[in-house]
Amino acid sequence: MFRPIAKFLRSSGWREWQVSQQRTATKMLWQIFDSQSEYPAIIAKLYPPSSAEEGQNTARTLQYFAPLSLSLGIPQLLHASMLPDQSFLLIESGLPGHSFADELSIDDPEIGRQFRVVQPWVARFQASVHDCGSLAKAVASSIQACKNNIPEMNREEADVLLAAERASAQLGAIPAFPVHGDFWGRNVLQHGTGISVIDWDTFHYGVPLEDEYQFLIGAVLNGKTPSEELIWQAFFGESPLVQLLKSATLSTFKRLELSPQLIVPFFVIFLTNRMRFTAFHAHASWRSVAARYASAGFPVPFQTLP
Repeated sequence: MFRPIAKFLRSSGWREWQVSQQRTATKMLWQIFDSQSEYPAIIAKLYPPSSAEEGQNTARTLQYFAPLSLSLGIPQLLHASMLPDQSFLLIESGLPGHSFADELSIDDPEIGRQFRVVQPWVARFQASVHDCGSLAKAVASSIQACKNNIPEMNREEADVLLAAERASAQLGAIPAFPVHGDFWGRNVLQHGTGISVIDWDTFHYGVPLEDEYQFLIGAVLNGKTPSEELIWQAFFGESPLVQLLKSATLSTFKRLELSPQLIVPFFVIFLTNRMRFTAFHAHASWRSVAARYASAGFPVPFQTLP
C-alpha cells in the first residue's frame, strides 16, 4: 500500500525517511519524517474505494484553501490521485506543533485556556472565506446528507431535520459560514504563539457556532461518561463549560452583528450537521441528543444560566 507514496517521495527528491502508520475508521494514514524535524514533513492518506469520495472532497478543500494555507495554518495539497483499485491517495504537507489535551473534566480551567487560543483562529477563518452561498442551501445539503446516511432515522430525529428546514427558511439573507467540521483539540496543533488545523475531511458550510461548539464539547468527551449525557449537560446543565459555551455564543453573535434570538435555529442546524457525519465515534450520542432535544420541545440552550 505504501508503494505509490514511496514513488512520490523519490520523485520529490527524498532518499530516506521514517514512517509512522495508523489506521482510522475510513482510511490509512502515514506520517513521514525526515531526519531533521520532530514533526512529520508529509502526511499521506489512503482512502479505500468505499471512502474515496471523502478523500476527493478533502483534496478539493485543501486546493480551495491553498491561498490561505500559510495565514491560517492549513496543510498544502501535494498530490492527489485515484489508484487502479479505485482507492484514493492524498498527500499533504505536515505542520509543526502539538495537539491539545482532551478528555478533560467538565470544569477543568484548561478548557478555557485552549479556547482562548483557538477562538481568534475561528474568527479569522470565517472572515477569510466570502463565497459560502446561502445558509438555506447549506442546510438543504445537510438535511439530504442525513437522510442518505441515516436510513433508519426515528421520528424525533426527523423532527430535528424538519425544524432545521423551517429555520433555514426563516433566516432570510444570512449567509452560510465555513465550518471545519471536526474542530477539536486533536486536530489543532499549537506551535509557539500560533496554531495550525489539520484533518479537513468534514469541511462544510453551516452556522458560525459549529466549530466553537465542537471544540468545547470535544475537550470533555471520554470513554468513562456516556457521551449523550455529557453533551446534554454542556448545553442544558450548570458548569463552567456551560458558561464558556454561552459566552462563545454571545460573543459570536456580537462579532457578526447577529441577533441572540437566532440561538435556537442555529442550534438546530448545528445538531443536523452533527448527525450527518456518521464516521464520528460519538455519532450515536449526537443522534440521541438530537432526539432528546426534539422530545424536550426545542428548548433554548443555556436557559438555566443568568
